[in-house]
Amino acid sequence: MLGVLRALSRGNVDVLALPDADLATRRSRWYRAAPKSLSAMKPEMLADRLKALPVNTVLMPCSDIWVRTVAALPADVRTRYPAIVPSPSAIDILVDKSRFRNTLERLKLPHPATRVMTSLSDLDNAPDSALESSFLKPAHSRQFFGRFGVKAFRISDAAGGRARLAECIGAGFQMMLQEYIPGPPSNHYFIDGFMDSGGSDCLRLKG
Repeated sequence: MLGVLRALSRGNVDVLALPDADLATRRSRWYRAAPKSLSAMKPEMLADRLKALPVNTVLMPCSDIWVRTVAALPADVRTRYPAIVPSPSAIDILVDKSRFRNTLERLKLPHPATRVMTSLSDLDNAPDSALESSFLKPAHSRQFFGRFGVKAFRISDAAGGRARLAECIGAGFQMMLQEYIPGPPSNHYFIDGFMDSGGSDCLRLKG
């Protein structure tokens, strides 16, 4: 959200932030709160609240939950409030880390070794070498971060891993054990892409 706020405001575009903007965004000199009619906004309220607004605007979802919400808006709302988002089915693959893992395996694309952890026995079946170089991560990051304040847990041994996994499963999270890729950013590949409604695409690959 802070990146969107800075980029658009510097171009003299009026940007209004919803009430759930993080603290860093609210401290920005560019920050402007949305109208009171959008206060206490929850995803399920978005369509009705937008229909009641007297002006049209462009929507810029800046989190997993909001991008899914915007993508699922009714067609009449999307006409008044356009947004650059993919289809709900594509978003579900990207924000659900378990489905993303399955998709990478199905397409035979390279990715860190990842094991689904549905119970403590799944961790017991993982080799010691995997435990020493992996971390526990959730299928859904936003809710997990809200609960634990981190995106994942590094583990160093079976005992510590079991304790963490039991805590996460007990809190209702679907978990995975994923290989940690060490080293500088040059060891990773970051793909940024965009395709418009006409099928024209612009893809940048940074490695």
